[in-house]
Amino acid sequence: MPQFFRRVLSAALCLLFIPSLSFAQVNLAVSGTASQSSTGFGGIASRANDGNTSGVYGDRSVSHTRNTFQPWWQVDLGAVESISTINLFNRTDCCAARGSDFHVFVSDTPFAGDTVAAARAQSGVLDVFVSGRMGRPTEVDINRTGRYVRVQLSGTNYLQISEVQVFQGLGEIEIISSESGPVNDGGIDDQGTEPAGTAKTDTYTITNTGPVPLTLSGVPVASNFVNVQD
Repeated sequence: MPQFFRRVLSAALCLLFIPSLSFAQVNLAVSGTASQSSTGFGGIASRANDGNTSGVYGDRSVSHTRNTFQPWWQVDLGAVESISTINLFNRTDCCAARGSDFHVFVSDTPFAGDTVAAARAQSGVLDVFVSGRMGRPTEVDINRTGRYVRVQLSGTNYLQISEVQVFQGLGEIEIISSESGPVNDGGIDDQGTEPAGTAKTDTYTITNTGPVPLTLSGVPVASNFVNVQD
């Protein structure tokens, strides 16, 4: 019996899966609750997530701890969120070297201790160590979930931060074919051959893990048929 060969091009299918809305990155930190290990010179924790990146202490937008061992600043986002990156802004008018050699910790659950060792030992905590001086900004890739974000010096000093920005993750759009499983970006869903006279239906499941609504539009396109009707 004659056989037919059918192939569906995912490049055409991708026209269906492009969100129709434009969006900007969402800074989750500004709506979170900030705290720190101590407060010095009136530099309360909330100054570092007030949306103002000014590094001048007189502008009242720089947090400041006392001179202690492994001081920390942290923010509770209020819920477990998808996090893409974190931006850290150093003070500019004085003492920028104080913000050097620090850890950025991310956790879905509250931190159990006050030391670097305690945070690193806690299950499920992401630890990113940044050597050298904090910039304006220093960008840290996270790409995971988290509710609690902590910035902590590895030694003894004052910790002063002008701003911490926690950007929401954009998520992914995943396409699964009932015939062949996941379809890669720009890939081809090859249907192979079927006996003549066989009716066949393929289902594509689309999963959107991002915070932006997904709108589907367009017309499915199939190509490269041999001895078969679409």
